[in-house]
Amino acid sequence: MDSIFCRDTLPYRIFQFSMEIPDKPAVISSGRTVTYAGLEKMVRSCCSSLKESGARRGGLILISAVMKAEYIVAFLAAKRLRMTAVPVNKTASESEASDLIARTGAEIFLTDNPRYKSLPQCSSLSASCEGDSLCDDGTNPDELIPSDETTEILFTTGTTGEPKGVVLSQGGISASIINTLTGAGMCSDDVILLPIPLNHSFGLRVMRSALYQGETLVLQNGFSFAAETLRNISEHRVNCAAVVNAGFEIHRRQAGNSYTEGFRKMRYIEFSAGAVPVKTRRTLVHDMPGVKMFNVWGSTETGSALYIDFSRDTEKISSAGRPINGIEASTLRISRKGGGQ
Repeated sequence: MDSIFCRDTLPYRIFQFSMEIPDKPAVISSGRTVTYAGLEKMVRSCCSSLKESGARRGGLILISAVMKAEYIVAFLAAKRLRMTAVPVNKTASESEASDLIARTGAEIFLTDNPRYKSLPQCSSLSASCEGDSLCDDGTNPDELIPSDETTEILFTTGTTGEPKGVVLSQGGISASIINTLTGAGMCSDDVILLPIPLNHSFGLRVMRSALYQGETLVLQNGFSFAAETLRNISEHRVNCAAVVNAGFEIHRRQAGNSYTEGFRKMRYIEFSAGAVPVKTRRTLVHDMPGVKMFNVWGSTETGSALYIDFSRDTEKISSAGRPINGIEASTLRISRKGGGQ
């Protein structure tokens, strides 16, 4: 069977956008804005820095998933060098990071956290992304990539047992991006608030899809402060948001009756990584009429496979949703005795 190749990869899209929409904001975080032209320059610089550090095609690289443009730059540089990126929770302990290095055989760990300074694989994340010139990094963003080539390994949280490394291929990533763009109806004019950890499959899925579409990402460290959320929405003209229900509940408690401020003017809000309770769905639909609100299902390998627009499908508000075109889904009936079909 002949191999299937992908050209329209995320690094290639960034390369294209750096020429087509160079001055458009790509990533906004903590008051700093990086345009698509700036993102391309930083990715090239990071590629050169990584190659000087011994990075090689097919190698594994751990990247501390901080809510900063530097993380996205390093993530894109790894893909452009055809390395396998392994996002690491920014709050991981030294022993947890050491365990990931041992399990993956990663030769480089990009991080600025001093807690990992004893690990010999550590390199500075910020220093690797400092360059701001279109240097020749020796890469070809237009390169054909086999769809079965491994490009990421995401480690699950371990809520159902020991954390597991899920291997994602280029073809799988491409399919997830298309599913997300289709299901949410993402547009190039969207400005998306993203308060989801970027080592999480949901946060990564939205990040990949938004940049693939040429949108603007506004990164935020969760919903710790309602004032910060409302300020980001207002200052950056955010019109979409990707949230988890638990985080959004924090915002609702903090903001009280004014929790809809900013959100009620959005085009859509996507909830994933867990079910929004039916009672909460009804409340949101009542409080924010006219806003599309999706609950999305799918795990690390199958992100955005099922969508329900519970703001529209009110008669089926308790359902899981419907599969995206091309996705087949079925229900397993499990008996109490452990048997099933």
